Amino acid sequence: MKALPLQQSDSLLSCLDYYAQKQPEKSAFSFLPKGQTNNNIVQVSYHELQKRAWTFANKLIEQQLAGKTALLVYPPGIPFIIALFGCFYAGVIAVPTNLARNSQHYLRLRQIANDSNAAAILAPPELQTALQEKLLNTEESIVLLHEPELSTIAKSVNDEINPEHVAFLQYTSGSTGAAKGVMITHHNLISNLQAIQSTLRVPEHLTIGGWLPQFHDMGLIGHILLTVGLGGHYIFMPPLSFIQRPERWLQLMSDYRAALSAAPNFAYELCLERVKLKPELMDGFDLSSWQWACNGAEPVSAKTIAQFSQQFAEVGFKSTTFSPCYGMAETTLMVSGFSHQSNVNVLTINKALLANENKVVLAPTTLMDEKTSTQQLVACGRVVNDHQVLIVNPKTKIACDSETVGEIWVQGASVGVGYWHQPEQTAEIFAAYTQCGQGPFLRTGDLGVLRDGLLYITGRLKDLIIVRGRNLYPQDIERTLALSSKWVRNNRAAAFALTEPSEAASEQVIAVQELEKGAEQTIDTLQLKRELVQAVNAEHDILLADLVFIRANSLPLTSSGKVQRRRCKSLYQDKALKVVA
Repeated sequence: MKALPLQQSDSLLSCLDYYAQKQPEKSAFSFLPKGQTNNNIVQVSYHELQKRAWTFANKLIEQQLAGKTALLVYPPGIPFIIALFGCFYAGVIAVPTNLARNSQHYLRLRQIANDSNAAAILAPPELQTALQEKLLNTEESIVLLHEPELSTIAKSVNDEINPEHVAFLQYTSGSTGAAKGVMITHHNLISNLQAIQSTLRVPEHLTIGGWLPQFHDMGLIGHILLTVGLGGHYIFMPPLSFIQRPERWLQLMSDYRAALSAAPNFAYELCLERVKLKPELMDGFDLSSWQWACNGAEPVSAKTIAQFSQQFAEVGFKSTTFSPCYGMAETTLMVSGFSHQSNVNVLTINKALLANENKVVLAPTTLMDEKTSTQQLVACGRVVNDHQVLIVNPKTKIACDSETVGEIWVQGASVGVGYWHQPEQTAEIFAAYTQCGQGPFLRTGDLGVLRDGLLYITGRLKDLIIVRGRNLYPQDIERTLALSSKWVRNNRAAAFALTEPSEAASEQVIAVQELEKGAEQTIDTLQLKRELVQAVNAEHDILLADLVFIRANSLPLTSSGKVQRRRCKSLYQDKALKVVA
């Protein structure tokens, strides 16, 4: 069988150059600005994508930006993709970011700009005035650039580019609120795309559909960049179009006969909720072409998979379409996944043994129907080709057996080279060794087991909260609460997630906050609660499921003054907190 161009390439640019010559007029990307499949579609062919990227690259080179970092601040759409490949061709380190919509987003953007030492900001002309006013100081040397008019000039190549150069930075939220950029080289990128292709067994010229954020690793690599690697076609809409009407995603998959789409678990739940409210929507769908429904970026629910498969079977969706997967920014994207020919593997395990002995043991048949005694774990596939996963005791650094839960350690060409300008954290996270000297490995901070070659995720080593595909740290939420009112006590809050493992729904975020002494007798606590919930929503794009005010000096703390989040969570579940409002 002839190897795909992707599997023979040493960089993604080689794939783009190949397909721009082989199939110049084929559509690479189609953007649906309103999420409607028959209205105002914006398209770009492989030839046009290459030429526009070359033109942008020449402008970046003229500005002497090769080897420097540039923030990409774009609304969803094709101009972002042009700018990204322009950076790749010019040897500029791209920094994909979220579009700033309010003061908190601009603060986040400022943190990323400072941490990455951004020399330029690439943005459409209509955003540049706002960026200049709200982000840049007059004395700064950061230049604002937009895509130039298409030029007929020949391709310019930066001779310094090689596979080991950093292609882009993927930023994640740090527990202290500081931005943290994962360095992904061109070699990391092409290695992970090759691993995705060979693991999922997706073909050349694949049609992909979706709505994921273009700055998020799953949308960026799993949709946009995989498309170019395979010479495929990606049809996409803004995330907001999906959130407003989830059925638009299904209609896109139906109308364009798309074969692959990835999304967090909550997206499949939203679709289920939508068709339950409006059953007539089902009449317009034909999902028989959908072969890979990747489910990742947050806990995967066996219940959601079963219900979605059952609900949409009548419109051609097959049970083997689901491909639960696992990955993270530090590994470029995918660590494990299934091919579309596989059935989803679910373990029903003894909950008590997992909680008390850290063991994943199949529940006896006598417990199978008792939800309080069992828990379901969904397999997130097999480790991608040419990579290794070890399950390691995080304290002893000794590898665990197949029944014992440990930290997931990853080794392979997809693992990034570290955190930008953070050598100590890079050494701690990206260069871990087992007790017997095996390594280096990436420490993921996630917990799981490997059974029969399949990876199961059981939880998180730290207090990381995952909501709708985004990683949130409790300290950041707690800090927002403290800064939002004079009536709350600083460093006296605990944020945590609640989810029923057997249901594995999207995690609900709970916050517990101490009030200043006597505050409940002075202020309208209901109004304060509304204001704080709004503040958290504005800064973190999440809605607290519950915010509880407790008496001053009643939050569980360690002897050194650190918040005991797990203890607080337990007290909350037991209704044992000293609640004042």
